[in-house]
Amino acid sequence: MQQVKATIELETGKKITHYTRLRIEQSLFTHHSFELEVPFEELEDPKEMFFHQAHQDVCGKAIAFSFEPVLEKGSFSFAFKGIVTEIALKNTSDLVNVFLLKGYSPTILLEDCQTQRTFHDQTFGQIAESILGKYPRNLIKRRIATQHNEKLSYAVQYKETNYAFLSRLAAEQGEWMYYNGKELLIGDHSSSDTIAFEVNGVQTCHMSISLRPSKFSMAVYDYMQDEQYLSKSADQSIDGLGKFSSFALDESTRLFEQSSEQTLYHPFDNQQAVDQTVKIRKAVEANYLVDFRGTGEYPDFSVGAVLDVSSVRPQKDGQATESFGKYRVTEIIHEVDGNGNYVNQFKAIPESAEYPPSNHTIIHPVAHSDLAKVIDNDDPEEMGRIKVQFLWASSEQETAWVRVGHPYTGEGKGMLFIPEIDAQVVIGYQGNSPNMPYVITSLYPQKSGEKYTTKDNTIKQILFRGGNMLNFEDDPNANIQRITISNIDKQDKAALIISFEDDGKIQLQTQGDIVLEAAKDISLKAKNISMQADEKINLEAMNFKLSAKQNIEQEATAALKLKGMEIKAQADTTAEVSASAQLKLSSSATTDISGGALVKVEAALIKLN
Repeated sequence: MQQVKATIELETGKKITHYTRLRIEQSLFTHHSFELEVPFEELEDPKEMFFHQAHQDVCGKAIAFSFEPVLEKGSFSFAFKGIVTEIALKNTSDLVNVFLLKGYSPTILLEDCQTQRTFHDQTFGQIAESILGKYPRNLIKRRIATQHNEKLSYAVQYKETNYAFLSRLAAEQGEWMYYNGKELLIGDHSSSDTIAFEVNGVQTCHMSISLRPSKFSMAVYDYMQDEQYLSKSADQSIDGLGKFSSFALDESTRLFEQSSEQTLYHPFDNQQAVDQTVKIRKAVEANYLVDFRGTGEYPDFSVGAVLDVSSVRPQKDGQATESFGKYRVTEIIHEVDGNGNYVNQFKAIPESAEYPPSNHTIIHPVAHSDLAKVIDNDDPEEMGRIKVQFLWASSEQETAWVRVGHPYTGEGKGMLFIPEIDAQVVIGYQGNSPNMPYVITSLYPQKSGEKYTTKDNTIKQILFRGGNMLNFEDDPNANIQRITISNIDKQDKAALIISFEDDGKIQLQTQGDIVLEAAKDISLKAKNISMQADEKINLEAMNFKLSAKQNIEQEATAALKLKGMEIKAQADTTAEVSASAQLKLSSSATTDISGGALVKVEAALIKLN
């Protein structure tokens, strides 16, 4: 066991020179943590027995750890910077007080709050920059060099801390993201140190190769193309697995023949993007098929470091060195006792892995319905979609274009009711994924002067922004059953009222014109038909026929004029033409008066010329 001297220094410049136990845990996916046990007098006046100044001196302060060998010159490359988040005072069995300091890597600051916000047309690197930009660089030093720089059309941080969101996004993009003890790395990790690790009995290793179900397929529906993209893991080849991982993956595929079927709820718009996601998923899961673990005695490496593992075995003619390969550290625990005895335990994956292993700490958010306000309904694709602004506390709350649900749809048919600007809508999520919102329905908030309830719920209404209205009134108590089409601001101008009381009634009224036009026939049939005009009634046709089964009466208070190329009046029995004053029959040519039996002309005075 290697003996080391630990240098422990707080940001105030105070150095802790005596300690009884130190433990530092580092992981690829979680916040690094430490526990440091120090004598009471290291932080307080030995004459005291309780908290006086220690908690003020250490809580919330940055703390740095490094090691150097006791029996040799030089130093180790290990360095770790953390933040003290807890101080505890405890009594040992011999009634001696000791302090226990606990803390985390600076990445713990990214857990400061859960929030909800949206990002549009940004790369993962740009999103990471915008989030981390709100944290001081002296506490969270970072290096962002993402490998995949395609823009994400829409990404949502949904009730997640910044750390949880960035971790999830990194996993979805197949990007490395970890704290190496000094800085937060996102993306490129090629600059990681390579450390020689010799298995010699003191330093040990354990490697396992396991077989697991590895076949799967993913399906995604793209509504813009009305197409489903299906990608199978068997169709995706991955590089950089190494011989052991390749062997384990091939055997797993052969042994477990059935393929799991999964549905992706993500706004993919092409087959290549789905194939890339399946490829990443296959690669990260394959990383767990080979598990390399070990114990070491030198604090030379941290998370992300590459170990070049070898062992020396004796032979008759000397010694032979055998290489076990290179492995990237994903977890490590450093422990030092009060005498400076150091040991570590670590886990690693083959260094050739292109993608990080699967992050099993990620909890994918489950989205629930949300309220939102419509901010745009002018869909450039003319699909009836809208943009909404969530009623979240964050200012970054605008969606991409969102589909609107309707009771009835079909290709070239259905209902189309697009919510108005500033309308309040309820957002649902396909597959409970925050990346896949859609509009379920609309709600009415209370606004001054607006009323949406009628007594006894007698009215159902569709009212448009210009006042056009379709009104259904059903009041059995008042014997009212009617449908009205009108304008709420101009009901006296024009209205169509269909009543269902008694025998029913249809009333069409307007202060303007009523135009009936048909390419073929217009038929009117009723018990009685009345037509009344304040000024004129004009009837015009190529042929005009007026008939009655009984009587036809024509009456005018002034003049009644009949004019035609030819006028014929015929009666089956009697024809009578009379006038109260004068009756005049004339023609410009000939006038014939004849009777089949008798012509009778009678008057007080008869003049014939």
